[in-house]
Amino acid sequence: MPGPLHIFISYDAADSQTAADLQRQLTLVFQPLPVVFWSKNALPSEEYRVKAAAFLEKTDLFVAVLSMNYEDAPDVRWEAATAIATQTSRAGLQIITVQAREAPAPRLFDAFKSALPAGETIETQAISRDRQLKRVAELARAMVASAPRSNHLPEAKIDLPLHIGDVRERLLAQTDRINHAPLLFILKRLIEQVQVKRVVLDTEEKFKQLRDQTRLSQISFAELEEKATPVQINLQYLIRDLQESSLVANWKQVFIRDYFHFVTSSRELSTVPPFFVPVDEIAIPATYNLDAGPQDTEASEPGGLLSPEQKRFPPQPALSQRRPGGQQFCPGVSILRPRSYKNRSTIRTTL
Repeated sequence: MPGPLHIFISYDAADSQTAADLQRQLTLVFQPLPVVFWSKNALPSEEYRVKAAAFLEKTDLFVAVLSMNYEDAPDVRWEAATAIATQTSRAGLQIITVQAREAPAPRLFDAFKSALPAGETIETQAISRDRQLKRVAELARAMVASAPRSNHLPEAKIDLPLHIGDVRERLLAQTDRINHAPLLFILKRLIEQVQVKRVVLDTEEKFKQLRDQTRLSQISFAELEEKATPVQINLQYLIRDLQESSLVANWKQVFIRDYFHFVTSSRELSTVPPFFVPVDEIAIPATYNLDAGPQDTEASEPGGLLSPEQKRFPPQPALSQRRPGGQQFCPGVSILRPRSYKNRSTIRTTL
């Protein structure tokens, strides 16, 4: 690493002795590399955060010495929050935590590595204090050595053992669809040779003309199937004879990227409306074939809706409500349709 190494040790005043001993261990571990440590001593309070922020901008390692007093001071809380925010833009800044004394770690350090195993501390531990400090220093050296230079991840290149025969087989399976637009779309992306691409464009134009004629009812469904069959056969021959020399240089990446997306959504993207053509006699429900019973006949008569008193004295319509030819009707009385029919041929004709 060119230049001196900058290390920021964040701690509370109650753990100043632990931080000082950790600084000595880090200096020994990183020899012969020169190390510059952040010093919070002899700084006026109004200048502290300005100079600390400037040091964090070039810091390579941030060590948080944790204890139950870590978050007591506002400046210490600010140091931790600023270091975490700085790391998002500086990939070289590494952050580790170390337990000086037994205490729950602050939540903002949950995503960062602890220098000691869970439950182990530097102070008040059966393990030697100097040994714990050395373990922390060695882990810090390993993290600085493996620090990335940038936060940008390289693009992953897709390189699968894809053969031209696999491409032909998968494309042929899509030729039986009503809408050939997605298949022709991916063929236009895959094919680079002008003569072969011209065949694809001509096939696309023929399918488009047939769809337009069907939509305008210029040809029937039978004629559509008859005229589309040779075009579909030519498309199958084109795919079956497709050679790798006719494709673009990165045809594997193009096929992997576009084919699977096209398969899952091609039926939803279909522009041709679904057609329902019955191939058998229409089945009429059995309830429509029942003979009319007395209750059905009574319900179909207007009198069935009247009370006994109204039947004895039916209302007489006014002259303005009389229909030509002597046919009359009573206002406010609706005639119910019969719930069964005797004439089945009439039902078939209606359906």
